[in-house]
Amino acid sequence: SFMSKKIKLYIQEDMEVNAYAFGKRTLVLTRGSIEFLNDDCLKGLIAHELGHFAHHDTKAALLAYVGNIYVSLFLRFLAYVARLFWPFNIIYKPVVFINDIPLLVTSRRQEYHADKFAFEIGFGEEMTQVLYALYAFIIEKPGSIQEQIRRTHPALTKRIERVEYLLTEIDNIPA
Repeated sequence: SFMSKKIKLYIQEDMEVNAYAFGKRTLVLTRGSIEFLNDDCLKGLIAHELGHFAHHDTKAALLAYVGNIYVSLFLRFLAYVARLFWPFNIIYKPVVFINDIPLLVTSRRQEYHADKFAFEIGFGEEMTQVLYALYAFIIEKPGSIQEQIRRTHPALTKRIERVEYLLTEIDNIPA
């Protein structure tokens, strides 16, 4: 179980409010998270990141990232070799874009699962609080359709809705 591993906590000297899980047991909090979030929000944030360890997202992300680098390098090599062949140049960017879509979909799903994990281990309220805090700090712009598709995280409003739904389901369980 991931809980038996000693998680290494690092502080990144960045004033952005953020955290991420990396490798097998590295958790990184930004200085901005520590400075701007209250204790409950930090608990929710850390519980969410522990969810990534519990679901082995960090290992899967690393494998996917390395695999994606190889595909990208191969496509860049083909583009270099065939740079005078204009039809290839026209389809290169869409092929790279399509190659990224499964990774982006998986990444968003992992975020929902990590949110749910925080709820399941008893930090649902704290998870909701940190999502609201992030929403206050980060003004999400709709952006272009391509920007929306390329996001690694689901919209904060969708994440808030899902965690609040989990909390209301618990409240409605008959005694």
